[in-house]
Amino acid sequence: MAPGHTSESKLCPAYIELTSLIKYATDNNITIKEARSRTCKTPIAIASRPNQPITIQRDHETIDHLKNTVLQLQEELKSLKKDIIRPIEIKLNKVSKDAASNKNRIDKFEEAFSDRFEKLENLIISRLFRPQQQPTMSRTLKKTSLVQPQQASSGPPNKLRKFKPEVAMPINHPPVRNLLNNNFSVKFRSFNVINKNRLDRHGGGGAILIHNSIPHRQLPIANTPTIEAIGISIHTKDLGVVDIISAYCPQGNCPTEEINKLIDRNSHFIVGGGFNAHHGMWSHLTPNIIGKAIHSTLMMSSTATLITPHSLETYVHPSTGRTSTIDLTISSPNIACDASITVGPYLGSDHLPIIINTSLSPKDPIIPAPKWILNDDHWYEWNAAVASKLNNEKFIELETPQESYDLFYNTILETSHKFFRRTKPTHQINPEKCKPWWTENCNDYVKETRRALVEWRSDPFSKEKMIAWREKKAVKRKTIINAKKTPGKNS
Repeated sequence: MAPGHTSESKLCPAYIELTSLIKYATDNNITIKEARSRTCKTPIAIASRPNQPITIQRDHETIDHLKNTVLQLQEELKSLKKDIIRPIEIKLNKVSKDAASNKNRIDKFEEAFSDRFEKLENLIISRLFRPQQQPTMSRTLKKTSLVQPQQASSGPPNKLRKFKPEVAMPINHPPVRNLLNNNFSVKFRSFNVINKNRLDRHGGGGAILIHNSIPHRQLPIANTPTIEAIGISIHTKDLGVVDIISAYCPQGNCPTEEINKLIDRNSHFIVGGGFNAHHGMWSHLTPNIIGKAIHSTLMMSSTATLITPHSLETYVHPSTGRTSTIDLTISSPNIACDASITVGPYLGSDHLPIIINTSLSPKDPIIPAPKWILNDDHWYEWNAAVASKLNNEKFIELETPQESYDLFYNTILETSHKFFRRTKPTHQINPEKCKPWWTENCNDYVKETRRALVEWRSDPFSKEKMIAWREKKAVKRKTIINAKKTPGKNS
């Protein structure tokens, strides 16, 4: 028993200290042992105290100790951030800038390499069939035909063979680039072809196909050194006159003034084509000259809207498989409200076709005249019916020419309806006739080439898939060329 009180008394200092420890442990969710170690209290010290301990003073000391500990931790964190974290952030920012710079360099290198490769390919094609220079000028050079490309972008020599029957340019002509013969034209059953061939340099030109039932007129658009364009004008039910223009910028250096002239129109319009333009407005590549020009024009114009969605993959680099958005479509706001754009299937070119859907409908479409479906087995009966009808109506006794004409005309129509059938007017697009040399092998290799391209685009860094696509493409090209050369053997 301690002096002055019994052991079971609540005035016992040990009892008071133990109660304080239990409360401290409960408030801080720790054990009594941990609470005792934090407050530096022991049973011996507690029992030896004659008076009640001052717990308030110890609580203040604990708080001050915790404050000092927190301040020390804050100082250590500041020092750590200054000495370690900040240098790491600086290094990461530098690495990010270097990566962006390297990406820009790679993009510029690819563009320059692609342009030089195309120029080299064009040079090889233009000199492919040229005979060697003779040492003496007295000999006569043999005439050799060169094949001309139709499309604006250069293609492999195998694609040029299909124009061989239509195009020829002797080597002994003045030194000019091989051009597409302006007399050459492509015909389709259900479409009119509006084309403009290049007359001043290498390449094919541009063309627009429009259905036979749509009235139209060609727009007088002159080519410039940096941009080529061809257009038509049609009448629609809702918006009136709408201009449709196909443009191509081969070098990607078209200035802002020419873009303004192209879209500054008095009517609604749709302008689309291969501009070879890069800008952050529609892609992630570094802006080039025409990309900046188009962006500036769109920002300043209130009548032009870009309807090409961001990162629409319209071009696939044939060497690296990297995709980019260089084919754009610009229209007036009323057309852009309900227009939608999708990318079509692979058709053998590095540019993918672009499909634009709008609610425009032509005004006063041309309805084709109905045609009679004649049957040779019914001619005898038809003649007899016509003669009987005219005799019954006393055709010979008619006095005026108008009465004779009306009777004869109506008799022909009524009798024809009895013995023959007539087609109904329709706007249905009839498919083009299949080429006689096109075989099932051609279809199979085209499908395999498309599947190989899709697989490579899903994993553009796979060299095996790239090689597989190129092999399929080469086999497809060889199969089609052989089918053209020997149509009888493939039938």
